Amino acid sequence: MEKELLFGALDRAITRVANGQYNGLSDKMSPTELGDKVHWSLNSLGGLQQGNPPDYNDPWIALFYLTWYQPKQIQLARALIEERNTNSLLIDNSQNLHVIDFGCGTLAMKFATAWAVAEALENREQISSVTVDSYDANPSMIRLGISLWDEFKAQIQNIPNLIQLFKAINMIKGQCSTTNHTSTIKIDKASTVWLSAIHTVYNNNTEQVKVELANLNHITNPSIGFLSGHDNPNQPHLLQQVSPFVNTQYNHRERNLSPKHNDVLPAITQWRRNINTKIPQQHPFLSSSVTWAFSSALGWLYIRSN
Repeated sequence: MEKELLFGALDRAITRVANGQYNGLSDKMSPTELGDKVHWSLNSLGGLQQGNPPDYNDPWIALFYLTWYQPKQIQLARALIEERNTNSLLIDNSQNLHVIDFGCGTLAMKFATAWAVAEALENREQISSVTVDSYDANPSMIRLGISLWDEFKAQIQNIPNLIQLFKAINMIKGQCSTTNHTSTIKIDKASTVWLSAIHTVYNNNTEQVKVELANLNHITNPSIGFLSGHDNPNQPHLLQQVSPFVNTQYNHRERNLSPKHNDVLPAITQWRRNINTKIPQQHPFLSSSVTWAFSSALGWLYIRSN
């Protein structure tokens, strides 16, 4: 699969979705009102590295998350998947892949799963079905993720060299929800099951995340677990606190993850710079190029030993 084509399609898709969202939110705003909202949103997102999550349910926060973090989160999720160190997507002679993604944000793990499935199809691996059940507490993030998924699918449908990616996207079924509907999760016995929580735990939500992940782990009995967080001194403690895989039958691998791709997304970069010209006081974040590169992250991978 030609990654440059994938990157270009995602760049265009993010830009189209972001522009539609921005036009609706900024309608009838004065330049001063717009500037205040833009600065507040970007400064709130800037606290993520220190473990201070913003109000993701605010549609402005979701918009600027989409146009800055989303490509990075997709590559981060992809890097975690690659840490399995195996050429086969499925294990134990299974026929299906079922991913349970808790704290899914704008569906980064779903995009990364499609990427991985496409490469498995290119390698002629036999896959009968793919299910991705995505859960997040913030409706604004879910809505933008679904919009981006649909737009990305439209962007690649007529690109011959991305035919396996288009096929992979069409294979993926499952629910996107703001509620953890554990009673509706149906795991086929012939499935490789992944449970993921990508950059989900912070100082203010450890108890909730711990309970939710323990419940999902009990119900799904995953083959592989993925956890990740920002690379700061407090993160290992938080991951240890919420992990449902500690002292169980899983082998634990810890990795400091680094990006493989640092390509610039030119369309969304230009879109953000255009926003900067519409506000009275420009914000330095908007002048930077948007790339696929994420900051160093801590990744924990758990593989069931039996």
